[in-house]
Amino acid sequence: MLYDESLNRTYPGIPPEEVSFVRKSYLGSHIGYQVIIQRVTLLLNLGTYFRQSSNDSGFWFLRAGGRIRITDHLQTHICIKSKDGIRSDWIELGLVYHVRIKKPL
Repeated sequence: MLYDESLNRTYPGIPPEEVSFVRKSYLGSHIGYQVIIQRVTLLLNLGTYFRQSSNDSGFWFLRAGGRIRITDHLQTHICIKSKDGIRSDWIELGLVYHVRIKKPL
């Protein structure tokens, strides 16, 4: 899930303060490549949106950035995301929590 506060300016006829959370959110997925060097991960992803209220961000995106492992389950990352792979859209900051499910014996 992605959230873009700047979308409150893209809906004509709706005052920015009345644009809902749902209209400023995207649902998408991406695939990519990772290079892991100890606690640091370099990322390059290609993604698309499944649901978006505005076509302002295009139909697909590229993400490039890095991730730092804080603990075995928790990581933080920073990425630059682009619209249709052409121009930067926003800087993405995030936390990643890995859930490990053990197989039964």
